[in-house]
Amino acid sequence: MKKRMKETNPKAIFNPILFWDTQDIDIEKNAGYIISRVLDFGDEKGIKILRTIYPDEKLIEVIKKRRGLMPQTAKFWAVYFNIPKEEITCLKMYCPKNSIELITNISSKLNDFYLAGGTGLALQL
Repeated sequence: MKKRMKETNPKAIFNPILFWDTQDIDIEKNAGYIISRVLDFGDEKGIKILRTIYPDEKLIEVIKKRRGLMPQTAKFWAVYFNIPKEEITCLKMYCPKNSIELITNISSKLNDFYLAGGTGLALQL
């Protein structure tokens, strides 16, 4: 951790809405969860606070390894930190090229077939 803060409850440090789905969060033990939530859904103020708490190396580690990080978030931070996209787990898992080919082949054989929600978004790479 970069800087010792008096407050160690992430719900008091960041917008508590970011952590709506959990009761107890430890700033050190749950660093990956906290970092990914703030990177995915936090605002500019939250990002600044995040970067005072955790070193960039920790942020980069989370960006590379966190499977649940949103691909849009990962792409942005990959550019920011100059991380090769091939090193980012969530981008490898997101939508393999053969999935696009498979869905394209299926959609050409079905009438009234369309993609919505996450699948539609996934194909906008």
